[in-house]
Amino acid sequence: MSAQQITWAELNAYSAATFAGLSAWEKRLIRRLDDAFEAARPGNAPKKPASIAETKASLRATIAARKAAAAAKGGQP
Repeated sequence: MSAQQITWAELNAYSAATFAGLSAWEKRLIRRLDDAFEAARPGNAPKKPASIAETKASLRATIAARKAAAAAKGGQP
């Protein structure tokens, strides 16, 4: 089974269709939870980081990559 990431378009469509009125921070939280779920799936878990500094560096790199991809597509980070 191949799970796909929740997109900004899907979040916006859901918010509009259900009149949920999700705020920007709620949408970002959903995306972060989706990332965490995907990372925790069996077979997708990376090796355990050696330190807190390594974990922070990994998170910064992931956020930067996501922002760069969103900027390239013209979407929200």
